[in-house]
Amino acid sequence: MENLPEDIIIDTLSMLPVKSVSRFRCVCKDWYKLFRNPKFIKAHLHQAVRNNKFSILLKVSHASQYVHYTIEDFDVTSSSYNMVPVKTNLPPDTYDYGDIFLSDYLIGLLQDGNKICLWNPSTREYRYMPTLNSKEAYIRDRSSKYGVCYDWKIDDYKLFELVASERYGDISSEIWVSRLGSNSWKCIGNIPYDVDRIRVSMKPLNGIIHWIGDTKVILSFDIVQERASEIQIPSCYLNNGSYPSEYMEVGVLGEYLYLLVNSLWPLLGNMSLWVMKDYGVTNSWTKIFSLPKCTTSFASLRPLHYHNKNREILLQGVNLEDTEDVLVSYDLISRRLVTLDIPCMPKRFTANTIVGSLVSLNSGKFQKAEEISMVDTRHGAESGEFIDASDISKVDTRHGAESGKFLEASEISKVETKPGADSGELVKAENISKVNPRHGYRVSKVWLGHMHILFCCLVLLCCYLSLSFCLKWLNKRVW
Repeated sequence: MENLPEDIIIDTLSMLPVKSVSRFRCVCKDWYKLFRNPKFIKAHLHQAVRNNKFSILLKVSHASQYVHYTIEDFDVTSSSYNMVPVKTNLPPDTYDYGDIFLSDYLIGLLQDGNKICLWNPSTREYRYMPTLNSKEAYIRDRSSKYGVCYDWKIDDYKLFELVASERYGDISSEIWVSRLGSNSWKCIGNIPYDVDRIRVSMKPLNGIIHWIGDTKVILSFDIVQERASEIQIPSCYLNNGSYPSEYMEVGVLGEYLYLLVNSLWPLLGNMSLWVMKDYGVTNSWTKIFSLPKCTTSFASLRPLHYHNKNREILLQGVNLEDTEDVLVSYDLISRRLVTLDIPCMPKRFTANTIVGSLVSLNSGKFQKAEEISMVDTRHGAESGEFIDASDISKVDTRHGAESGKFLEASEISKVETKPGADSGELVKAENISKVNPRHGYRVSKVWLGHMHILFCCLVLLCCYLSLSFCLKWLNKRVW
């Protein structure tokens, strides 16, 4: 390992999933340092995006709050993995009252109007940040929307807020930003719209947010470059009264900007999905599908993510009031729309996708193991309706130990359960292999899978060493 080039080691180990990377921190000190290296974190994120690895976050309304469930490592092609929504507990002292925003890798939740909790659900790291002070904004009583984006100029993440303000009778919205770790906000521009009256896609595309204007034009604001611009929609909708701007939605699908167009009439017209293959070029709009509304039971289809090697698109099917919401998949080759049969799904939900990453918030705060697997009964979830995290596994070491202590050979059969803690409490081997009677999984099989991945990586490294030795030997023979 010491003689291998760093790039080879990074390329090999970056293929591991987030769980495996965090658990393998204890293999050696070199790996512990490597997995915290920003270069490795970027390489790992690039691999996850390229291999289309993602999880689904389900948001379910209950009383005045929301409950969250996660379908990890979503893969409809795997017959050995049963996709089941698992209850996901938020960071301590954090609640979701509906004000949630996310990027591809981070989740943000507004708390009591005076602080924001940023959270990486893959590593369980969280960070609290202050909201925009009312003295900094133009008015105290204001409506606003939050978002988070990556600023490629400074290689850091930024919070941004759209704040409605009224001056001389005209309502516009100011755009404020705050760098991660900073307690100050800066106004970088404004848009001539009230954020309460427009549907802004708060999930940025390369740092750019988008919304539909009243004149059937896509408006955008670049958080990084701090400038506004316009994008034309497909010309077939410009003078068509059956497709008003209120029935259009703009968002992000993979690396592309999408436009979802719905007909004004309930049983007439089509639901159409377009993507812009070349950003900013009007002629690059490409129609993905156009479904007659009379042939489908969905009131709307919301694009979520590409999957199955980019041959299918995952969508949320929003049904009528008397039926259930579902996840559906559209095959780009056969042009068929298939409803996915996933057990234990809630009747009504809002789905979002998130890519597992090692992106650090540099806070040093992690959810403890008992907080991850704790069953929260405050939301009144019906017994048996969902599977709790504690039923699937008593072990979660995704955060990686910060103590710098590593396991000895005699402790390989033990697993640390408190990532980020110095207590050193371990779970005995006999407790790891307990069987969950609800779905029949053995946790020990999960560990065998991770060890198999590690073994494959070591085999690749050995092959590389053998090849290098042979090349050196041949070089000496030739000369």
